[in-house]
Amino acid sequence: MGELKKDAGGKGRRLDSWKEIADYLKREVRTVQRWEEERGLPVHRLPGRGRAAIFAHTGELDEWMHPAGAADGQPEAESGPESASSRQMPPPEAGPTPTIPSAAKAIARPVRVAGFLWLVPVLALILGAVYAYRGRRPPPQSSARRPNTGRVMLAVLPFLNLSANPSQDYFADGLTEEMITDLGQLNPQVLGVIARTSAMKYKGTREDVGQIARELGVSYVLEGSVRREGAQARISAQLIKASDQTHVWAQNYAVQVGNILSVQENVAQAIADKIQINLEGATQARVTEPRPANTEAYDDYLKGLYFFNRRNPQDFEQGASFFVRATREDPSYAPAYAGLAQCDGLLALHSGSAQTAAAAKAAATRAIQLDSSSVQALTARAGIRTIFDYDWPGARADFIRALSLNPNYAPAHHWYANLYLDPQGDVDEAIAEMKRAQEIDPLSLIINTDLGYAYYLAGDSDAEMHQYQRVLEIDPNFFAAHAGLADLYARQGRYDEWLSEYLKCVRASPHPEQAEPVEQLYKLGGYRAVRSEEAHMTGAYGPRYGGRRYGSAAIAYMALGDKAHALDMLEQSFQHGEPGFIYLKVDPLWKPLRSEARFQALERKLGLLGP
Repeated sequence: MGELKKDAGGKGRRLDSWKEIADYLKREVRTVQRWEEERGLPVHRLPGRGRAAIFAHTGELDEWMHPAGAADGQPEAESGPESASSRQMPPPEAGPTPTIPSAAKAIARPVRVAGFLWLVPVLALILGAVYAYRGRRPPPQSSARRPNTGRVMLAVLPFLNLSANPSQDYFADGLTEEMITDLGQLNPQVLGVIARTSAMKYKGTREDVGQIARELGVSYVLEGSVRREGAQARISAQLIKASDQTHVWAQNYAVQVGNILSVQENVAQAIADKIQINLEGATQARVTEPRPANTEAYDDYLKGLYFFNRRNPQDFEQGASFFVRATREDPSYAPAYAGLAQCDGLLALHSGSAQTAAAAKAAATRAIQLDSSSVQALTARAGIRTIFDYDWPGARADFIRALSLNPNYAPAHHWYANLYLDPQGDVDEAIAEMKRAQEIDPLSLIINTDLGYAYYLAGDSDAEMHQYQRVLEIDPNFFAAHAGLADLYARQGRYDEWLSEYLKCVRASPHPEQAEPVEQLYKLGGYRAVRSEEAHMTGAYGPRYGGRRYGSAAIAYMALGDKAHALDMLEQSFQHGEPGFIYLKVDPLWKPLRSEARFQALERKLGLLGP
């Protein structure tokens, strides 16, 4: 067997496990296993040793990822100027909607990378882990805490799928999201539209419209249904005034799927006309969403949105493949490139892959070239520019343009606050921006959690705790809020309470079996013993948690007061391209290091300190 470990006749280095293969390709183990089973990833098995005894050669993997004849040496899925995805993917097959998997979570204190997520709502990255949140009912008191800007607020409830085939859920969900986008562009200064994240919490519920309106703090509710049969769709929509639940307007449409965008425009215009009575003559903006050249491109775009909104790495991959297919069917369809940028951006945050980040930026730039008003693409590119490029002027320009184009787009407010203003030290303005995002998306767990982090940067521990507790009222199991509370209790020296929150994070992680040893270690040596073990063990998890092992270790060493090792780990983190350390300038955690020349050198490299 020894000869198999050599170059193997020009085939490159041998990889002897699924983990080594996944690390080499910068993908999850499950992803490369699926590629091997479904798409012929060149993985070999040792005879008589069972299915787990596998190996692969780097040369063969490179050839599979970058087949001969692909443009500029890129994988097939990347060939051509329109497709910037960092994957080789054949068109996914249509089929029944898969069940929603559990989210992956890690165990240490959060490295602050925004919940990228936009678009969103959410998905937060904790030490490189992506969490998915699934429709937990909000408490009735949530609306009482929302700011009131005087705008008329509207909620678009999830359109019901009345089709005989449940797999058409993606179509109904996509129609809901597109309707939210269209209405949000009508007159953002006067009409506010609740974001998709908060609206979709009510999917499948029988909640009274009046109660929903009170929980979301809205004056009007749009509800509807869609029945699709092949290329035909029947859409019903009705506008309800929340105060007395009267039907202000209702309409039925029978259209070809290819003409669905005209229905969205008609509904948006009709609603604007009806609410216009209450808006006292405010000017309405025209709906100018780009149209795909064919039905197939639009259908694949909606499928991409469906998987993107499920918020886990495997579904980001699946969503990206649908967006790629849409760009092939219509190379000029900007929303498909914007969706691809969003998927690749989140995958880049999860993996720490500079290649995937570059693909996300390229897709966003292509979308903007095709449609300069693409708020989603501008926001996605701005996020990449901060986290991976440290291009602060470019990021700010993208954020400001996105916010000027559509002030109703919650992710732009959220990211501008969390990825630009916070790292620059403009904490008060960041809190104001985060509250604007909160008004549009009141039930977004990551927006509310990141508002707590902004309060932490501002030194307001009472507001920080209140914010995390509010998140846990909405979802008692939201990982990021427990991690934030654990960090807060540790800073206050409340170590028993810290342990309680920390154990909740461990039990929700991919390694729940570690909870009991952690508890025993705490009984033997207290807080420092646990953190010491964390500092030494973080590297053992390696790239499978986003490759942020060095940054995680730096945080643990800081908790121990070990500045020298913390600096070593920070430098390693930067050298390995780990994203997420854009908060060095402002996070009080790093205050003991700020006078150190090595730390200041890192700040300069991040563009956070003058020459």
